[in-house]
Amino acid sequence: MKLPVNNLIELDPRFKEVIEKFGVIELEKKTDPYKSLVKTIIYQQLSGKAASTIYNRFLNLYPLKHPTESQLISTEFHVLRSVGLSNRKSEYIKAIAEFFNKNKTSIKDFENMSDEEIRDQLITIRGIGHWTIDMFLMFTLNRLDVFPVLDLGIKKGFAKFFGLKNMPSESFMIKKANKWKPYRSIAAHYFWSISDN
Repeated sequence: MKLPVNNLIELDPRFKEVIEKFGVIELEKKTDPYKSLVKTIIYQQLSGKAASTIYNRFLNLYPLKHPTESQLISTEFHVLRSVGLSNRKSEYIKAIAEFFNKNKTSIKDFENMSDEEIRDQLITIRGIGHWTIDMFLMFTLNRLDVFPVLDLGIKKGFAKFFGLKNMPSESFMIKKANKWKPYRSIAAHYFWSISDN
């Protein structure tokens, strides 16, 4: 799915230059919410390279490359720790497996829910907070109006975009981002690009 960038440019022409520099971002559609959330937790608070190494070691523990919910539930903690997962992350991914083992919520179910309904459901899983849900909405469901103000990369990109000397407050970011509704996810994607450069 290509992001509808022209809609954002209409709302705020300052994005035209940014989009010309970085190009139109294309999002890949994910199909398995369970796998997607497990991967998000493993990648959380790690550099891309370190996270990728740990994630691949985790996948290699299982014959089919990714454990089913019941396989992950029955995996001993010391086995998960042996691939570089902390105790806490091991608990969190097991909690995700337990949730999906019990609820069997599919990608189609999530697609039929509002952002708020999804938040209400996922926040009940141990270890899943607002940042994880924002990533799920943006990268698994490709929702177009999510603005993750808790993300450091977004904050850095936002500060550069507005020429700020200090990191912006979350309330300031929310206020400024109102202008970009209902395409705040597109702005967020470009703030990551700005932050990385």
